[in-house]
Amino acid sequence: MASHASTPPLKTGPGRGLIAGIAIAVVVVVIIVVAVIVASVNAGSTPAPAGDSNSQGQDAGGSALPADSAGAPSVAGPTADAGDPAQPVEQAPVPLDSPAPVAEGVSVAVSDVTSVDGVANGVGEVGGPSLSFTVSVTNSSSASVSLQTAVVGLTYGANQTPSNELVSASTGLTGDVAAGATVTGRYVFVVPTEDRDAVRITLDYRAGSPVAVFEGAAPR
Repeated sequence: MASHASTPPLKTGPGRGLIAGIAIAVVVVVIIVVAVIVASVNAGSTPAPAGDSNSQGQDAGGSALPADSAGAPSVAGPTADAGDPAQPVEQAPVPLDSPAPVAEGVSVAVSDVTSVDGVANGVGEVGGPSLSFTVSVTNSSSASVSLQTAVVGLTYGANQTPSNELVSASTGLTGDVAAGATVTGRYVFVVPTEDRDAVRITLDYRAGSPVAVFEGAAPR
């Protein structure tokens, strides 16, 4: 009986346990990487809350606003226009029949206040019971005075209601007042007869000078 030669043992590769361990480690690493990526994306897309401190103190364009002493952003308010003219200063009222100085050597007076039936001939004018009066500007100085910007006004009644001038019936102050001369203008303003116990006539003859004010009862 012939003898059989013994078969040499076969070489085996790495154990199955080692392979399984490597596979599990790879899966774990992949899961961790994916989790980190997802967390980063979510963090970058989360909107900041409305009260986030990073948004305070900025305007709509992203510019920083100055903060007040309490730390809150200052709210810009309206600013005065440096070009706005100052409000004219009124003098103390004088009676209707008294003169009022408005500048050195220049005085103003109201005279010949009469009751008339105002006739409206101009566009938009409304006639009715009116007062007609003369305004005189006397220049006692050594230089001429311009009346180009002179403005005459009238209010009446307890509430000092502004009156409408009948420009078509008036001959206002114009031109210049030469040194030593007097210039007059005639004005007609609509004033109800029942409101003539308190009449107020004003003359603002140029910017920067005080406004002359005349007060008193007018004829009915």
